[in-house]
Amino acid sequence: AFVSNTQIHRMNSDGSDEFDLSNSSTFDSAPTWSPDGKKIAFTRDSDIYTMNANGTSQTILTQGTNPSWSPDGGKIAFDSIGCALGCSPPSNIYTINIDGTGLTPLTAEPALYIQYPAWSPNGQLIAFAGFNPIAGTGGSDIYTMNADGADRRRLTTGPAFDSEPTWSPDGRKLAWADYGEHDIHVMNADGSAQTNITAEFGSVALGPDWGPGQAPVARASASPSPALTGQPITFDASASSDLDGGIVRYAWDLDSNGSFETPSAGPTVVNTYARATAVSVGLEVTDHDGNVRTTSVALTVNTRPPSAFLAVTPNPAFAGQGVTFDGSASSDPDGTVTRYQWDLDGNGSFETDTGARPTASRPYPAPGKFTVRLRVTDNDGASSAANVTAASVRTLTVLPRLILSQATFRAVGTANGVVVKSFRLTDVPTGARVELQCKRRGKRACRRQVQSAANIRYKRLVGKRLKAGTILEIRVTKRDHVGKYIRYKIGRGTFKKIERCMKPGERRPQRRCV
Repeated sequence: AFVSNTQIHRMNSDGSDEFDLSNSSTFDSAPTWSPDGKKIAFTRDSDIYTMNANGTSQTILTQGTNPSWSPDGGKIAFDSIGCALGCSPPSNIYTINIDGTGLTPLTAEPALYIQYPAWSPNGQLIAFAGFNPIAGTGGSDIYTMNADGADRRRLTTGPAFDSEPTWSPDGRKLAWADYGEHDIHVMNADGSAQTNITAEFGSVALGPDWGPGQAPVARASASPSPALTGQPITFDASASSDLDGGIVRYAWDLDSNGSFETPSAGPTVVNTYARATAVSVGLEVTDHDGNVRTTSVALTVNTRPPSAFLAVTPNPAFAGQGVTFDGSASSDPDGTVTRYQWDLDGNGSFETDTGARPTASRPYPAPGKFTVRLRVTDNDGASSAANVTAASVRTLTVLPRLILSQATFRAVGTANGVVVKSFRLTDVPTGARVELQCKRRGKRACRRQVQSAANIRYKRLVGKRLKAGTILEIRVTKRDHVGKYIRYKIGRGTFKKIERCMKPGERRPQRRCV
């Protein structure tokens, strides 16, 4: 931005595309860009104006000249020199908000003319030039003060006409023009080490302006990377740097849309992603001079696998009994479970596919132990197999079926034994083998009988005398079943009954068979 024919013009840095921004019949001067580059402040006659970078929305803020933006872009400092020398009161420094509110005088000198305010890069100090024509010295000096006008300090002294102070990008030095010698000087921000840097030029040197300084270096990292959906991810820009001042702003493009819409108070920001994605997260860093650099970090967000949970009912089960497998307690932290596959025979292959139905069922005809597994797949295609998630693996125990046959034996006691009145066997399962035998002193005491029926009446024993010491045995057996053993021991005028079980395929009675 520059002044041409009393108007504010703008052109590209290569000199192209020049056009008149202010386009007025007034005298416009002293253009200065806002820190974000979106607006320009300038002097129109003796007033402070702002306008958009394209010349629109030209707005008067207040009377004054020589505007200077604060580094945060929220205020403008200016002087009131526009009243012309000799006016009353003399020129002083003011600040005003960019919306025209908060007009605040920072100086109120009755005789000292103060002009050319310049904010320090950190916004804490304002440098300015001041001279006292009443003193008759004809000179002007460079001063600094706090941004609220307090702690004013005089940095230069003497007859020279020092003016137009400007800060170095790191805020450590000031340059100014000596209108008496027509040279440029620099000094430390505290006024020390004052040096004439154009003395050998042999020509007029005025209007100093520090360059923007070195651009910052932008570096970003993401942790963890890759990440999972819903997992907090820390994006860190602390490796970014600026050699000549410091970084004052970090902004992030977390959704990879090209807009740095997420500022952060410091170099880090935390974000989560609800869905699996591959994203290039952008970082924009701005240094105290307004220099901007960007970079990006690639991040892959993977879907969280679903969790498979398998319930087996009943467990243990009996051979031939229907067993239900239920995976409805399975879940997916970032979606839904859409497929259920089952390994019900324990061979490692998920041969039973029920689709979106979370249950399956089947009987097991033979006893044994089976490792059953469930594999679930979510709507992102991620799978959780039973052999990975402990909750989705179950050991199913299939027990032989129990034969629950009951015997009813009625007898009348005698001096040396009993007389059988009735003998009945009930609840014999279909296909079972029933064997009855009785013996005394190792010899057969009644005819051995083998038969198969739901209910058996042993009519041949009715009225038979069984002497003391006779053992009456009944064995009920069936393939893959726990057999039933019933024994009656005949005594003198009485009998004693015991019941036992027999493991599948065995004849020896035991107290515990499963």
